[in-house]
Amino acid sequence: MKKITSVKQKLLNILKKEPEATMDDIMVHFTISDIAVRKHIRQLETEGFIQKKKCKQDIGRPFYTYRLTRKGHDLYPNQYKQLPTELLDDLQEIAGKETVNKLFEKRLEREKVVFKEKLNREDYEKQLKKFVTLQNERGYMIELQKADDGNYIMKNFHCPVYHLAENYQQICYYEEKLYKQLFPEKKFHASRQITKGDNVCEWKITARKKDEG
Repeated sequence: MKKITSVKQKLLNILKKEPEATMDDIMVHFTISDIAVRKHIRQLETEGFIQKKKCKQDIGRPFYTYRLTRKGHDLYPNQYKQLPTELLDDLQEIAGKETVNKLFEKRLEREKVVFKEKLNREDYEKQLKKFVTLQNERGYMIELQKADDGNYIMKNFHCPVYHLAENYQQICYYEEKLYKQLFPEKKFHASRQITKGDNVCEWKITARKKDEG
């Protein structure tokens, strides 16, 4: 986004305080023209920071109300990123590293149940592709590529839990453990990892040999 002008910032602040504000509500706060304010509103709409809603009246023309989108709210400082890390830090200090690991294990078991229900009664390739779709719906950016040898390469370009995994890399261990439990007949060979400085997490998925545990 380009630098937010003072007028745009004022608009954002108004809508932060007055959700569903009408144009009349907004203009109370400005001395510049209605046309100038509408121009800034349209720009903020285009950039995805505000949205408008058409409201019908019994008599007269419809009117619009304006509100911030989630993207608009996210322009304001929040603790979404640091709070989970701070809570894990406190838990580890109070109860120890093993308790933190049990928490991650609990998360793994919960996710495994959800995924198994959604991946049930599919063949391997359909399961894998559906799994990727489900992960991407949760904020990941995974792509599947088929290698020359017929095996799949799975690449994830965005980790939605990166800010946690920076300090608690066992998250990566439990993520991979989830993959292995969902696809027990396969091996996941990790070659790159975002938390180790790479731009992508990458696994090659191969068949597990009969003598491998």
